[in-house]
Amino acid sequence: MAYNRGMTAKLTKELAAALHATGDHELEVVDPDTLRVYFIVESEVHRQAMDALRRQQDRDAIA
Repeated sequence: MAYNRGMTAKLTKELAAALHATGDHELEVVDPDTLRVYFIVESEVHRQAMDALRRQQDRDAIA
């Protein structure tokens, strides 16, 4: 089953504890099946990063 943007997964207690231990930093996690690496960040940090990326892409498109 594909995971879509409308779904929200809950962190395990282990992941939540690791995330809290990072303070304000991101948490790097690895999918044991695919070995793909992901970063868990606070939603506002993600939103700001995506907004900055879109602004840069807009500037690049204009140039």
